[in-house]
Amino acid sequence: MTLDKNDLKQIREIVREEVREVVREEVHDQIITEVPPIIEAKILPLKQKIDQIWDSLNEDLISNLTMIEKLSKKVKEMDSRIKKLELSK
Repeated sequence: MTLDKNDLKQIREIVREEVREVVREEVHDQIITEVPPIIEAKILPLKQKIDQIWDSLNEDLISNLTMIEKLSKKVKEMDSRIKKLELSK
């Protein structure tokens, strides 16, 4: 059995397609194993910064809520004093 040019072309194309498939699988596996650490290395500092900002905002919020609570008590005290003064007149 001899192979003509068309047979060789078909064989070549089949081999190329098989090689492409193997390369795709290898590259895919490599991306899956190598990219996440790269992404994680870039995302981790951002996540830490976001966590710091979030913690700071929470501290500010707690501080503001505490201040509002104190002011609310003062307003109630003042309101109570005003009512007492009005009643005493």
